Amino acid sequence: MSERSATRILIVDDNRLNRKKLQLAVNKLGYSALTAGGGSDALGMLESGQFAAVLLDLLMPEMDGFEVLRRAKA
Repeated sequence: MSERSATRILIVDDNRLNRKKLQLAVNKLGYSALTAGGGSDALGMLESGQFAAVLLDLLMPEMDGFEVLRRAKA
């Protein structure tokens, strides 16, 4: 397994099509992409794993991206 394929990127977006497109793009670049459909799911994933980067939608209905950032930072 290459270092790049072991690097995990978290994609957070409430739109399923956006998640899928970003996941395909990240995978095509050789990284491992995991997805979350909302802020609560993202926070749970961030607590349980390490990610090199997070692609975060700022406008989501349940919990917006700014709140996710505040909670993740706390």
